[in-house]
Formats: sequence, structure tokens, C-alpha cells
Amino acid sequence: MKNLIYLFLFAGLLLSSQTMNAQCGITGPDAINSGSTATYSIPITLVSGIFWTVTGPFTINGGNTGTSINVGTTASSGSGSVCVTRFLTGAPPCCECKPISINSPCAVATGLSVSQVEIPGEGCPGDDIKFIATLIPSGAASSSSSFFWEAGTGTLGTNIFFTSTTGNMVTIPTPAINFGVWVRVTFTSPCDGSQITRITFVTWESDCEFFKIRSNEVGGTAKPQLLGEPNVFPNPFSNSAELRFEASTDAQAQLNVFNVTGQAIHSQTVQVVKGQNTIELNQLPNDQKGLLYYHLSVGEEILSTGKMIRQ
Repeated sequence: MKNLIYLFLFAGLLLSSQTMNAQCGITGPDAINSGSTATYSIPITLVSGIFWTVTGPFTINGGNTGTSINVGTTASSGSGSVCVTRFLTGAPPCCECKPISINSPCAVATGLSVSQVEIPGEGCPGDDIKFIATLIPSGAASSSSSFFWEAGTGTLGTNIFFTSTTGNMVTIPTPAINFGVWVRVTFTSPCDGSQITRITFVTWESDCEFFKIRSNEVGGTAKPQLLGEPNVFPNPFSNSAELRFEASTDAQAQLNVFNVTGQAIHSQTVQVVKGQNTIELNQLPNDQKGLLYYHLSVGEEILSTGKMIRQ
């Protein structure tokens, strides 16, 4: 009889051990960034009690008896567990521990520089151009997919003929035109999703040597912005024309005009105001006719490029 009682007790303990080891269904990340927090939870159900604990360099922020908890850490490395015991009304409890670790501190890029890489024998319209993007600081976190390259002709952001996500170096086959290739690279940090954009505008001198007209580094969207596409009126024109556009804010801008060889033939400083703007184009050299191009920029930032015909 005594042996039978011991057998029943042993069977009960075994059953209790198995049910306590049942999975409670913890959901949450496998790792937490240093200095950050994460939420862990179990499915919502009718319960009579929940009790959370953590091990290692982790702490529970707030209460530990709900269906979810907030776990944080200030350590730079280490590992531990987040554990929960759930007591069900009229049913055996469950107990589960989820291993978690700390992600190494993520170095966020604060800047981005772009330089052109010389390709021997290449330098005329239709040839390849090559660029490399360098993060600041050099140890900032990145991956090959962090860099998004675009290239187009004419107004910045239009006539896109090339895109790439192959890394921080790119070779771009250019169209066989004499003017107006813009290159833009946008870096997205894998740490916090912040973005830095670098814009370079490339044209050619008569001897087919590349040179950069303007470049700019901005975080996110450049300001001020042009609202809609600028237009030259009339176009074609004989002696004078107007460049019309709408701006998002006031700024002092620079207007440069180039001929088809990339030679600068006119430059003037203009005061851009929020709203509608009109710039008079009545001081161009008399001997400059045919296809012309303009750049409207604020500081090192190109707001717009376009073309016009002088008869």
C-alpha cells in the first residue's frame, strides 16, 4: 500500500514537472540594443496569475505581473533570459525562459562624403563615371544595401536612367549627352534608420574631362524646396526671358547659365522668397545662342537645372 502511495506521488510530481515545462508562448526580440528597451509578451488568456523575471544584465521596467513586460539594459554586452510563469484557472501552469542578448552599440553615421574615381580612358559623354561614398566616422555601421544610388539628367530627381544598391562604390554608364548628369546617393543607417543624402552634378569640359559643378550633403529632404517644376518663359526666346518657380521658403540663391560645352556664360545672385518667384534673364552675352542650361542653387545645394533655347 505504501509503495502504491509513493507511486502516485511520483506520478504527480512527474506530471507537474512536465506541465510546468510547457511553453507559454513568449514573443519578443532575441536581442536588445544597449541603452534601449524591448517588449516581451504572452498570449492573452484567462489567468489567475502571471510572474515575470529576468536574468543577466537586464531589468524589468514597470510591473511584472501582466501579459507583457518592458525589458531594458544599460550594459554594452552580455546575455541572459526573460522568464514567465503563468497560472491558469483550473489548469496546470506553464513556465518558459527565452534567451536574450545585447546588440553591440551601433555607430551611427554623422556624415557622408562622395568622391569621383578616375577611370583611365573614360571621360567623354557616354563613358562610365565612378564614385565612392565614405561614411563619417569611418567605423559607422553599414551594409551593402545601406547605399541607394540614382543618376539622371536635367532637373534633379527627374529622367532617372540608373539605380543601384550594390554598396558604397558604383560605376555609372552615362548617356551620350553634353550636359547635365546628376548623381545622388542616399545612405540609410542600419542603427536607427536615419538618412544622409549626397548630391553631385557632373558635366564635361570641351576636352572631355569631368568636373563637378555642385555637391551637397543633407539629412533627409533638402531645404528650401521648389514646389513644382520651374519653367522658362518664353522658350525659345530672343533677348530676354523669365525663370518662374514657387519656393517653400526665403533664401539667397545663385543662378548660373552654361552653354553646351559646359562653359559658364552668366552668373547672378537672386533673392528667393516664399511663394512665387520670377528671375529676369536679360543679361546673357549676345554671342551666346542656341541650347543653354541653367543651375539654380542655394549654397552648395542645387534646387533646379533646366534648359532653354536662345534664338
